[in-house]
Amino acid sequence: MRSMVGGEPDFPEVGDQLELIYDAQHPGHAVRWTERRSPITVGVAWTSVAALLIAVGTLGALLT
Repeated sequence: MRSMVGGEPDFPEVGDQLELIYDAQHPGHAVRWTERRSPITVGVAWTSVAALLIAVGTLGALLT
């Protein structure tokens, strides 16, 4: 199977081996394993930023 893959996070070169997740009945719908994990990582990062902003805001309110 040949497929176009996104460049992030590691910018694969032609011929590089990639881990794929796919359904044998629909191999054309394959996704890279790293692409599959990406939304979770982004969600954790945004949640961490939100928690930090809440903590800073709360601390600022307590100190004034």
